[in-house]
Amino acid sequence: MIVERFAAIAATLHDQLAGDGDAEAGKRAIADFLPLVDDFYERARFDNFYREQQPRYEGIMAEVSASLPDASWLDLVGNYYGAGAGDDARGFYLVPSPLSIAGHGFGNSVRRDDEIEIYHTFAPFCSVEPDADGHGFDSPQSLAELSVHEFGHSFVNHLLEPPHYADVIERFVALYAAERESGQMGWSPRVNVAEHIIRACEVRIALVANQPQDAARLLQHHIDQYGCRHLPEIVDAMDDYEQNRERYPSLTAFMPDLMRCFDEIALRRSALSANPRCPRRPAVAKMVAVADSHIYYTSNRRVGENEMARTPRGSPAPFPQSSEP
Repeated sequence: MIVERFAAIAATLHDQLAGDGDAEAGKRAIADFLPLVDDFYERARFDNFYREQQPRYEGIMAEVSASLPDASWLDLVGNYYGAGAGDDARGFYLVPSPLSIAGHGFGNSVRRDDEIEIYHTFAPFCSVEPDADGHGFDSPQSLAELSVHEFGHSFVNHLLEPPHYADVIERFVALYAAERESGQMGWSPRVNVAEHIIRACEVRIALVANQPQDAARLLQHHIDQYGCRHLPEIVDAMDDYEQNRERYPSLTAFMPDLMRCFDEIALRRSALSANPRCPRRPAVAKMVAVADSHIYYTSNRRVGENEMARTPRGSPAPFPQSSEP
């Protein structure tokens, strides 16, 4: 009964905080929620539970510590988003959450003056039986890939808060409303656009790190699993950001141009729907990578060794090398 009541209030709190950006409503929700947290702590004897689970927590921390990427990986991710250039990251924090649903992750941040603390709270990467030897957190590739995604929310979400780009967001998301077979798991319009930007950055970060196979796999996964059929064009648009970092020191600086890309996609696709005879821009459902020559394909061009050479060969890999072909 206590858990059910707590869960119901927590769901309501999440809806209020994530709904329409009403800060005052969020403060009232938190004020109502905190006494329930105290009540749950006392009635459930949570302190006893926490002490009893210490061996499990130590095992989880050992798995996470052994799965951490090289520190240079974090530099690569932070530099790509422009941490320190408008978004000064005070620190990146990983928070394993053994009671969350396997495979899920959540990105959030805390702003302190001109700095942000960036958090990734994540569940086990697979379901684990209570009597299993492991805890489900021993997957270096899953940890790296999910962290790239969830850390990205701290650099992207606030740039899309109302009233920013409301018309563009509405026009872009309308494409998926018209293409119901590629629904976005119930994402709200703002979340839909944020997810496209972050997933495009995942692909580009893998390319910057000279891992075209992982870039291809990620792009195809986002198209197949989440129906992000317009993602290749957004991946293409990020090339301008990478080639002009003096003009765009951070993703924040590039955001107006990137949102124009979203609008162009929406307007072009709407024109095609209204007039099927309109010229079509070449599109692609996947990116093809050839490992030895570092050649990959995006929606309208072939990129080879010379262009990839702009990134030093010694650049850190964002993801541990996949064993997939």
